[in-house]
Amino acid sequence: MNKDNHSLLLLGDSQGEIELREEIAHYLYHARGVQCSPNQIIVGAGIENLLHQLLLLFNKETIYGVEDPGYHLILKMLKSFQNEVYPLGVDEEGLKVEDVHRKNINVVYLAPSHHFPYGTVLSINRRTKLLKWAAEDKNRYIIEDDYDSEFRYSGKSIPALQSMDLGGKVIYLGTFSKSLMPSIRISYMVLPRPLLQHYKEKLSFYNSSSVSRIDQHILAQFLKKGDFERHLNRMRKIYRRKLERVLELLKPYQDKLSIIGGHSGLHIVLMVNNGMDEKELVRRAGDEAIKVYPLSTYSFEKEQENPPNIVFGFAGIPEGDLEDAVQLLLKCWGFNISS
Repeated sequence: MNKDNHSLLLLGDSQGEIELREEIAHYLYHARGVQCSPNQIIVGAGIENLLHQLLLLFNKETIYGVEDPGYHLILKMLKSFQNEVYPLGVDEEGLKVEDVHRKNINVVYLAPSHHFPYGTVLSINRRTKLLKWAAEDKNRYIIEDDYDSEFRYSGKSIPALQSMDLGGKVIYLGTFSKSLMPSIRISYMVLPRPLLQHYKEKLSFYNSSSVSRIDQHILAQFLKKGDFERHLNRMRKIYRRKLERVLELLKPYQDKLSIIGGHSGLHIVLMVNNGMDEKELVRRAGDEAIKVYPLSTYSFEKEQENPPNIVFGFAGIPEGDLEDAVQLLLKCWGFNISS
């Protein structure tokens, strides 16, 4: 190790390496429109770690609203904290803001730029309404999970909800696990200034040392030199080709197979109308070593849709294997494969 980097062997800043936080702030401003200082950024070992800190930051009386269907981990964590949590409906414009007003909710958790799993985008009108709702009470906040926002394949890039926030009401969450590799376990959150002092007073015992300082240093250099931007551009092209190929292979079966979310992200949702329920669809795929997920896994009440919806991730399948994988999936679901 270079003598100049010997300090990396010692404990660093509890919020994360300043050079990394500076690069994250620079990237977020130019790529997502997020306006923040490095001092507002907290680095953590994965989104789960940061969510745990956030839940500790709020009290046990805090009432949460979560997209339904949505990110299932937040539901599990909230239930373990024994907070009240309510499902919020989602349609083609994203989260139904009127649902937020029906309960005495304090904190809303959502992915406005790429809803999981449907891939919908929260409309400008609803973004404005949600920010207005948050501004009406000092105890209201919005947790913005910028899930898969880097992988949009058509249209203009959608700015983060935080970029519209003038009242310090949006807590922004991001990660490098999707854009680089799952094992890197480096995520970050941007706290609005009203919450930052509260965080320092209540959670100063947390330390980003759970993320290697050496890894943080390497990532900071990767961002600073422009390598991350180039990497993202390459990956967008690869994933776009994969998605286009999957959609092409599925097109002949659209009489019994509808596709949701075919414009961005690393997965699609398949509405399968072949007479099988979701359990049978998942079981038959599993028998062929194909991993798919029922939509009910991500739903609040765990109720099956009719026709069933299945989440199919394509990102990890090599391009050369996509045709065989899709055809094998269709065969095990009883479709007659076109020659």
